[in-house]
Order: sequence, then structure tokens, then C-alpha cells
Amino acid sequence: MILIVTFDLASTPDYAALWALLSMGQVYELTESAWLLSTKKSRGEVASALYAHLDRYDSLFIAPLTHTEYLPEPAQHWIAKQRLERNRQSSRAD
Repeated sequence: MILIVTFDLASTPDYAALWALLSMGQVYELTESAWLLSTKKSRGEVASALYAHLDRYDSLFIAPLTHTEYLPEPAQHWIAKQRLERNRQSSRAD
């Protein structure tokens, strides 16, 4: 699954949430605070792991990536590569 993850560190920036995100799968940085995450974890698991590093003034948004046509071309290539790899892994498991 590929998720789009954005967060805003409103208080003193603590980058532990970023490091937690980077440890959950393959990531692609869209902007300073928006990332694509290719992971086997559920959206809830990702949210729980990140919320552990955020305080009440920070914000978090996580959603499945469903449309890619307006993303930059390098991001589209990254997504295609992730989907191809996921399909290869699925066919090996069968």
C-alpha cells in the first residue's frame, strides 16, 4: 500500500516522527512535510507510530494514495517502481 503522509510540527520540531516514518517502509519526499510511504503496515499502524512522537499542537494526515496524475514525474516513477516490486513479491508468495 502506498500512503501519503503529511505532518506539521507546530511546536519545537522533534524529528523523531520523521525517523519513525522512515523506518516503516520505502519513502519518497514530496515536500518538506509531505511523504509517500510504501509499506505493509495499515494506515492505523502508521498513525499510531507517528502520533507517539507528536504533541497536541502538531498535525498529521494519512491517506491511501489513489490518484497520481498530478504528482511530479519523479514521484510517479517511484510509485511505479514500488508497485512493480510489490507485484513481484506477491507473485513469489503464490
